[in-house]
Amino acid sequence: MAAIAGSNNARVLLGMMLERGDGVEKNPEEAVDFFRMAALDGDTNAQIQLGVCYRDGVGVEVNENMALDLFNGAAEAGNSDGTLYLGFCYRDGVGVDRDYAKAAELFRSASDEGDLDGQFALGRCYLLGRGVQRDEKEAIRLITMSANTGSWHAQCELAHIYKEGRLTERNLDKAVELFRLAAASDYMYAHVELGRLYRDGVGVEKSVEEAIRRFRMAADDENSDGYVELGACFRDEIGLEKNDEEAVRLFKMAADAGNIDGLLYLGHCFKNGTGVEEDVDEAVRLYRLVTDAGGNGGILALGRCYYYGEGVPQNQEEGIRLFKMSADTGHSGAQFLLGLIYSEGRFVEEQADDGEITWAWSDPDKEEATRLFRLAAVNGHPDALVTFCRSYLVGNEEEGNMEEVLDLFRSAAADGCGAGKLKLGLCYRDGFGVKQNYPEAIRLFREAANDGFKYAEILLGLCYQRGEGVEKDLEEALRLFRLEVEVE
Repeated sequence: MAAIAGSNNARVLLGMMLERGDGVEKNPEEAVDFFRMAALDGDTNAQIQLGVCYRDGVGVEVNENMALDLFNGAAEAGNSDGTLYLGFCYRDGVGVDRDYAKAAELFRSASDEGDLDGQFALGRCYLLGRGVQRDEKEAIRLITMSANTGSWHAQCELAHIYKEGRLTERNLDKAVELFRLAAASDYMYAHVELGRLYRDGVGVEKSVEEAIRRFRMAADDENSDGYVELGACFRDEIGLEKNDEEAVRLFKMAADAGNIDGLLYLGHCFKNGTGVEEDVDEAVRLYRLVTDAGGNGGILALGRCYYYGEGVPQNQEEGIRLFKMSADTGHSGAQFLLGLIYSEGRFVEEQADDGEITWAWSDPDKEEATRLFRLAAVNGHPDALVTFCRSYLVGNEEEGNMEEVLDLFRSAAADGCGAGKLKLGLCYRDGFGVKQNYPEAIRLFREAANDGFKYAEILLGLCYQRGEGVEKDLEEALRLFRLEVEVE
C-alpha cells in the first residue's frame, strides 16, 4: 500500500479497478477516494475520472458543476481528454448551457492534440451538422482516421455506416470486421452489436447461441444494452426458455442505468402485465421518460396511449401528433401505424359555428397511406413490405415500380427480415418481376422458415408436393404441413 499511497498513477489504476469490480470487489465509494487523493495532488487523469463520477453519480451524488470544474481544470493543464470531456459537457448541457459550436471547438482542439475520441467526436459534429456546417466527407474522413488508430467508438460508428449503407456503399463484411476489432478490445457495445448480427444472420451465419453468449458477456459486465438484449431473448424465447420475470428484472436493471430501450421495454411489460402486475399508469410514466429523453419508441408508445385512451384520457389528435413526430424522425412502426390510419380513415374533430365540438369520420387518403407504407418498408418494417406492395402495385405494375419493390425485398432479406425473404422467394417462384428461379425461391423459403415464418413451411411443402425446384417428395410435404397444423 506504500506504493499506492505515493503514486498517483497507482491511485488512479486502483480506483478504476474498484469502480469496475475488476479483480476486486466493486466499491465505487472507495474508488472516488483514490481519485480524489490523486486529483488533489494535481493528477489530471484523476481529475477526469473524478469528474466522470460526479457527472454520472458513481460513488457520489451527481454534481454537474463539480464535474465541469474538474474537466475544465484538466483541460487547462493540457490534458486532451479533459478538453474532450469538457466538449461533452457543452454538447450535452452538463453543468452549462448546451452550445454545439463550443463543443465542436473543444473537440477540434482535442483532435489537433491527437486524441482519437476527439477526432471521432468532431466527425460526429460534421455528420450531424452540430456546431459546424454538415460535411459528410469530412465526417467520414475523421471517423475513419479515428477508427484506424484504435478508437472503439469510431470503429462501431463506422461499422454502422457500412452496415446501413449510409454515406457509402453497403459493406456487411467491413461492418462485421469493424465490430470485431472493437470487441477484441472488450468494448461491450461491440459485443452487443455482434450479438444482434448473429441473432439476425446479417453479415454472418445465423447463430442464436453465439448471440446469447455475447449478450450474456455484456450483461455480466453490467452493460445496459446487454441487459436489454438478453431480456428480450427471455421475453421472446430466442434461444432461451421463456421467462418473463427474468426479462423484467433485466429491463429494470437497464432502465435503472438510464437505458432508453430498458425504460421502453419495461413500460411495455407494465402495460401488458408481462412478468409483472399490469400497471398502465406506470407504463405511461416510463413512456414519458423515454419521450423526454428523445426516444422514438417512447413517442410512439405514448401516442398509442393517447389514441386509444390507455392510462390517459383519450385524445386521438394528440395521439396522431405523437405518431407524426415519431414517423418524421424515421420510426417505421409509427410510419406503418399512420399509414393504416390514413388508409382506413379516422375520426376528426370538427367545430361548428356555435362552438359545438363534433366528431366526423374522414375519408381515406390512399396516396398518403402509400407514401407512409413505403417509408416504413424502406426502414425495415416487415408488415409494411406486404402492405406497401398491395397498395402500390395493384393496377400499377409498371417495370419501374416493380423494380422498386424488389429492391425493398432484397434489402429487407439482406437485413435478415423473414418477411422480406418470404416475399422475395414468392417473386422468384412465380417469376414476378424477376426470372423464375425455383432453387432461389426454396432457399429463401427455408431461411424465412428458420426465422419463424410458419407460412414459409407451407410454401416449402407445396414445392415438395409439386416437385417445383426439388425432387417430388410427398412425405416431406406432409411433414412440413403437419408442422403448421401442430402450431395451430
